[in-house]
Amino acid sequence: MGRTPLAISLLVCSLALQSAAAERVTRTRWSFSLGPSAILLSNAAHGDLAGISAPAGTGRGGSAHLGFEITSHFAMRLAIHSARHGISGPGTGGTASAAVDFVGIQKYGAVAPFLFGRVGKHAFVLSNARTTASGPLRDHSWNGHLLGGGAGVRMYLTRRLSVAPEASLCWVRYNKVMSTDGTGTQLPLDPISGTTGSASLLMSIHW
Repeated sequence: MGRTPLAISLLVCSLALQSAAAERVTRTRWSFSLGPSAILLSNAAHGDLAGISAPAGTGRGGSAHLGFEITSHFAMRLAIHSARHGISGPGTGGTASAAVDFVGIQKYGAVAPFLFGRVGKHAFVLSNARTTASGPLRDHSWNGHLLGGGAGVRMYLTRRLSVAPEASLCWVRYNKVMSTDGTGTQLPLDPISGTTGSASLLMSIHW
């Protein structure tokens, strides 16, 4: 009889360790996501930068995420976005960004809504375009910081495969412009702020 409490204690400890190990496997998961995106730029700020070549309509491109689920309710991910934009004048426009997302997750079985904050870098580019009516056709690139967030819903098709529509809204502050004199030098720019929004549909693999 004296050994019964000890045996029960050992059994409880063993079950607790197994549960913690299972929870750790569930929580510490990597994921890779890829899918199409639509990117919308605020015309006020980007029109000031691009002049007569202001972005027209919504840009279309793609997004890729590499994520790590730290707990069942929190994850971090590297988010990369790129899109091609039509512009008012000749040439083409584009955007690209690289950011870190801090993701809060609430799981309900196979459905997991989430919110995220985002911080990173953003670039707005014009190729073979002019910013003034009399200016020459050149390449232009504006670079700055990005801060914002968004929301989405992840739906698990299997344990390893999921799909997630998501949307974001970010504030961008451009503070550098790429020289167009052929040297590729980064030159200071009077800071100008704008916003950028995105909508994505991502397919994810989890392991």
